[in-house]
Amino acid sequence: MTACFFTSLPSITSNRFSLPWPPSTSNPNRFISPTFLTKSSIDSPRFSPTVLRQGPGLVSPEDLSLPPTPPVETATEENEEVLSVFDGAAEEDNIFDDKAPTSLPRVKKKTEEDDELDNRFKLRNGREVFEEKAYLVGVERKGDTEYSFGIEESLKELAQLADTAGLMVVGSTYQKLASPNPRTYIGSGKVAEIKTAIRALDTETVIFDDELSAGQLRNLEKCFGGDVRVCDRTALILDIFNQRAATHEAALQVALAQMEYQLPRLTKMWTHLERQAGGKVKGMGEKQIEVDKRILRTQIGVLKKELESVRKHRKQYRTRRTSVPVPVVSLVGYTNAGKSTLLNQLTGANVLAEDRLFATLDPTTRRVQTKNGKEFLLTDTVGFIQKLPTTLVAAFRATLEEITESSLLVHVVDISHPLAQQQIDAVDKVLADLDVSSIPKLIVWNKVDKVANPEKLKLEAQKRGDIVCVSALNGEGLLEFCNAVQDRLKDTMVWIEALIPFEKGELLSTVHQVGMVERTSSCPQVDDIVVSVLEKAIAREPRMAASLLRLHFHDCFVQGCDASVLLDDSATIGSEKRSVPNKNSIRGFEVIDEIKVKLEEACPHTVSCADILALAARASTVLSGGPNWVLPLGRRDSRTASLRGANKNIPPPNSTLQNLVTFFKRQGLDEVDLVALSGAHTIGVARCTSFKQRLYNQNGNNGQPDASLEKSYYYGLKSVCPKSGGDNNISPLDFASPVRFDNTYFKLILWGKGLLTSDQVLWSGNDKNTMQLVKSYASNEGLFFQHFAKSMVKMGNITPLTGFNGEVRKNCRIVN
Repeated sequence: MTACFFTSLPSITSNRFSLPWPPSTSNPNRFISPTFLTKSSIDSPRFSPTVLRQGPGLVSPEDLSLPPTPPVETATEENEEVLSVFDGAAEEDNIFDDKAPTSLPRVKKKTEEDDELDNRFKLRNGREVFEEKAYLVGVERKGDTEYSFGIEESLKELAQLADTAGLMVVGSTYQKLASPNPRTYIGSGKVAEIKTAIRALDTETVIFDDELSAGQLRNLEKCFGGDVRVCDRTALILDIFNQRAATHEAALQVALAQMEYQLPRLTKMWTHLERQAGGKVKGMGEKQIEVDKRILRTQIGVLKKELESVRKHRKQYRTRRTSVPVPVVSLVGYTNAGKSTLLNQLTGANVLAEDRLFATLDPTTRRVQTKNGKEFLLTDTVGFIQKLPTTLVAAFRATLEEITESSLLVHVVDISHPLAQQQIDAVDKVLADLDVSSIPKLIVWNKVDKVANPEKLKLEAQKRGDIVCVSALNGEGLLEFCNAVQDRLKDTMVWIEALIPFEKGELLSTVHQVGMVERTSSCPQVDDIVVSVLEKAIAREPRMAASLLRLHFHDCFVQGCDASVLLDDSATIGSEKRSVPNKNSIRGFEVIDEIKVKLEEACPHTVSCADILALAARASTVLSGGPNWVLPLGRRDSRTASLRGANKNIPPPNSTLQNLVTFFKRQGLDEVDLVALSGAHTIGVARCTSFKQRLYNQNGNNGQPDASLEKSYYYGLKSVCPKSGGDNNISPLDFASPVRFDNTYFKLILWGKGLLTSDQVLWSGNDKNTMQLVKSYASNEGLFFQHFAKSMVKMGNITPLTGFNGEVRKNCRIVN
């Protein structure tokens, strides 16, 4: 026990605050280390005296100035037995001295009193501590309803605190009073009774269950005798916190609480140096107590500044944490309720968890991921207790702010404790002081495995509906706990209706991970419906795959991928179908209509026509043996069309390479996209009118063909496409594999067998980039597939309508 009150203190110097306690007269082989409040000690504070057994190896001379060792009793004629130092070891300091006796003195035999003293040395927190005998005193105020604990239960808890602090409780008593005695807190008769008891029990410390004033502490010590220390519940809790402080932050907080507790108790603690005077200054100098208080206030200010920096650091950490939308759940509850064990069981955090009060002081936050993929942050906080010192609450402000930032509070209750309800009331009182009543709360009954009838307890919890029963030690009920947390978090969330842009599809995964999705406007059957319709259409007409792929191209290059190409003429709309690049060229509208009808039956007003075009283009590629890709969805349909834009923006088949680059660059596409997307011509056909100029009057050269055409291929095309007539005759774009999606198209270009001018100029246009790409794709089909898929996604992102723009058409040919 260390943080008790004692009046025989030397004065404070200008740079050091020393609070030593003298050795106990009842046990001269024990000493108590002093308390130092200095700048260095603040960094690694141990502000409370620690009871240590005297002897080598227990404490270093640098850490503590030891009192003189009692002289060893030497043998005399009357008494040849001597009392050596500890554990019966003989004193050997002088055995080699010439003047030393030739025979060693015999060691005095241990008495029962020595054995009792040895048994009172216990190992606590890695140190051997002498268990002082403590006597507990409580006061029950008549008519006082502030605390729900009865006096006997409160004293039992005080005994637990004393045991945690390393004390041996030898007795207790209490008194019923209408109001405490202002001088001694208890009545004079009870003081005399306690004095008799502590002498009979050889008690060293008397602990009161309530906070005492400085005057009451002094008066009680005078009554009990100078060798008996008196302390109150607050000092005891502060001492436990001091022993448990494992981190720099916890040590700072405990040190601040201790100093603020000590500050009002400095009054009249000194009987020497009442005033200071110096030199020839007239009058009495400043009182020593004023100097001491000023020094202590200065050190309190230093600690508060350091804690403020800790608070700011924690705030910045919470700000960074809230930037990731993961809800925070804080474990609160009475000390020793099992919060740290629950955190360890759920996250494997390995936080210290002991069957003692205040096992942990620092908050620990870990991520919990449930089996359904949901996740939340779980924070373990410092435990509460009845009559929690206000100075401690103030000092731990930075730690307790973790609670105020929570999305949910989980109140962990030790339901096996006989005073479980009183502990619940004590926690609720502290939470009310912290002003967190607006935060939702979930009650968890822990340690159900220790109750007499667990099944009856679980039935009671089910009837109440707001309680979860768990056993944090063996993992029972943890799944139900996680589900209950998710249900509570669901109630705290803001309900919104959001339209997620198709290019931000990853947001949907995040929403499912950290939020609750009540309903989504999606159609799980969409891929199956599109593929089933296309399989039948392509089986009837193999070239339909290329037609649907081209339909998506011609849509995106006009107003963006908005299905404007599907709109028919109306009073307000000039259909893009009538444009020069589209007329008698694009087809497949009936297939899109069939897909739309089936989707409206399965998922009404959900899948847009623009998305159907993108889905049909992907499915056509896959069904033809080409690559697949992740297709972002969420486009909406245009209410307008642009005949002028269709005539202007769609690249014609006789384009030069420079024109092609310009057309693609206008849409945000580069040369890689140009060459890769041109590879779509590996399937499909073209009408004679699209390549006739190349056969008979390329660039107006007096009826001469394109010089880049391979001669045998040229003569074959002339047979299909005569100089006059036959405009609607067709020829495969890739005559080697016209219905299979592969890289043969690029091989034909290398051989001078590209059908359209826009195909062959990729190689003959003398652009090193396009030539290298054609060569690479011709030799590496996998590279072509990879680039084609990436470019299709990029093209599908050309100025789509999202959010509340546009609409989802019920019929792709007309606006709603």
